[in-house]
Amino acid sequence: GSGGGGASHVHVVCRFRPMDAREAAAGSVAAARLDEESGQVGYGLHEYDQLTFAYDKVFGPGASQEAVYTQTARPIVEDVLAGYNGTVFAYGQTGSGKTHTMEGPDIASPELKGIIPRMVEDIFDAILDADAKYEFTVRVSYFEIYLERLRDLLNPAGADLAIRQDVRRGVYVEGLTEVYVSSVDEVMAIMAEGASNRAVGATQMNAQSSRSHSLLTIEVAAKDTVSLASSTGKLTLIDLAGSEKVSKTGAEGTTFTEAKNINLSLTTLGLVINALTDPSASHIPYRNSKLTRVLSESLGGN
Repeated sequence: GSGGGGASHVHVVCRFRPMDAREAAAGSVAAARLDEESGQVGYGLHEYDQLTFAYDKVFGPGASQEAVYTQTARPIVEDVLAGYNGTVFAYGQTGSGKTHTMEGPDIASPELKGIIPRMVEDIFDAILDADAKYEFTVRVSYFEIYLERLRDLLNPAGADLAIRQDVRRGVYVEGLTEVYVSSVDEVMAIMAEGASNRAVGATQMNAQSSRSHSLLTIEVAAKDTVSLASSTGKLTLIDLAGSEKVSKTGAEGTTFTEAKNINLSLTTLGLVINALTDPSASHIPYRNSKLTRVLSESLGGN
């Protein structure tokens, strides 16, 4: 997320999903202890192999979709409407609940819908509530990064798009479909269309595992019709490919190449986040992967 006048703020929150039926049946026990007050998480069943990490916020298995949204992603909507860029993504192993958190098991359900539908609703609510002197336009694009290639999910013919940079537009994807939208339903329809075009392959970890990163970008332009001042904010919502180790997935051939590319972009993303949060870092390695290059102005920058 951004905020505070466009200052770069990276917030990292940790969410634990409940045990699933298969794990419960196998007699699994939780290997982590979480302190929701302090944001501390301790990993390791034995005292000698314990690791402790501190997060901005920690959500236990009982946390509702709404609580996760209001306490993490909600403030970014205000930033985007004010002309800043913001990014929300879920990171973790396949089956850890990324899609559950980002999209939700039922995007039509008030309780179960995830971060993306809630943010989209809040954007349109804010536009409806805004002063009549403001004119808004909302544009959406949806693409995936698969084997380090960019593929337009709204136009499958756009299969290997190039990333460009210029003074006026900044970093952008050349030839990417952009759709003007005027309602939550239109955005959801675009998501459904894009999802059906996504590269999905089963691994041993998860029958539904997505092998690509998908990026939904919502650009909100506001114009003050009295003063003629204008601003544009961009919200990028990302469903990252699973972060599991190659050895665990039984991956061979194409799947192994997928895993190498996924690991390259996830590693680079981690290095970029580390550099952004380290005051002494002089270089931020955005160019080392397509994912971080596309996100350069949404993670740092504006």
